[in-house]
Amino acid sequence: MSAEDREMREYVWPRSFDEKVDLGRVSLDMVKSWLTQKVTELTGSEDEILIEYIMNNLLEELDPKTLTVRLRGFLQENTYDFVASLWNLLLQKDSVPQELKDAQKKELETQRLEAEKIKRELAALEARPGLRG
Repeated sequence: MSAEDREMREYVWPRSFDEKVDLGRVSLDMVKSWLTQKVTELTGSEDEILIEYIMNNLLEELDPKTLTVRLRGFLQENTYDFVASLWNLLLQKDSVPQELKDAQKKELETQRLEAEKIKRELAALEARPGLRG
């Protein structure tokens, strides 16, 4: 028995983990936005490697139990609740759950604010004497 199998026996899994998710009806961009927001909240940083790892696991296996075991080292005591929230979100019958829409909206606003900041910084640099070509 593998270590992963032993870890899987440690949990009492929610019934929702037995349900299959159809990723064809889910906006992967919105899922990634949600993941970015949640991972940042839990780890304190926007860990692109972890976010891609989660996305790849979803695309390859769509197995929340295995995902929970694999993420335990990254998210520790938050792993079970994180995967349960993610799975419940993916199972929602709406084509695009409101929580995913909100996460994407927040990410787009953050990107817009960052772009505005960069534009202001460039304008300030260009306005400085002696910096023009």
